[in-house]
Amino acid sequence: MVRAYVMIETMVGRARHVARDAAAIDGVTDVHRVTGPYDLIVRAVAADAADLERRVVDGIRSLPGVTRILACAANGPGVVTVPDEPALLASAG
Repeated sequence: MVRAYVMIETMVGRARHVARDAAAIDGVTDVHRVTGPYDLIVRAVAADAADLERRVVDGIRSLPGVTRILACAANGPGVVTVPDEPALLASAG
């Protein structure tokens, strides 16, 4: 199994529509609106790299309003569990 994160830049005013359409793609597990150079970050899973490219990356690339994407495959299992936000903020002080 391959896990990946796909950063998406959209046309102005299209992030909400792209997020909705991306969430419907088989293999996409989460879609988040973000600030910075990209408008959305998608988390996805696929059987292998070819499946990821064919279903998820090509699917996102073809959505109306997408101007640029960057796909990053995650290697190996997750190595750090991050505490939830309230606990993180409480420890910061």
